Amino acid sequence: MPTIYVNTDNSDRRKKLYIASKLGKSAAKAEEKMQDAVEAAVGKAPDFTTDKSRSKKGYTIILEVKVAAGAGKTTVSLNILINRYPDGDTVMTTVKSGTATVDGGPEGFPLDVLEDLVTGAVPKTFPVMRIDMMRR
Repeated sequence: MPTIYVNTDNSDRRKKLYIASKLGKSAAKAEEKMQDAVEAAVGKAPDFTTDKSRSKKGYTIILEVKVAAGAGKTTVSLNILINRYPDGDTVMTTVKSGTATVDGGPEGFPLDVLEDLVTGAVPKTFPVMRIDMMRR
């Protein structure tokens, strides 16, 4: 099987790949941390790459932070969507992320904890992309 490209370009404000707006003032830093974590996770998988020149077909992993806050605690999890690259068709799947609960509000959510959530979630998308790539 050829190397599978994973698009990590989050520069188009209209088509964001990493969405952390529910973390308030820390959203921009959180989105950068999410992108770094995706790139690191992809870099550890020998059959995946973030180098567009190595493969014309691939996938985009869209991550959105979900927040539940109350009683002085904040719980964060991720919505994960996998789209085919470059056409944008959604790959029908459910990939579960973990959750993390910390004391305090969403704006103070530790970015290293978010990074750990992303790092744990991204490899769960790899089997889905491998199977789908065989059908393309």
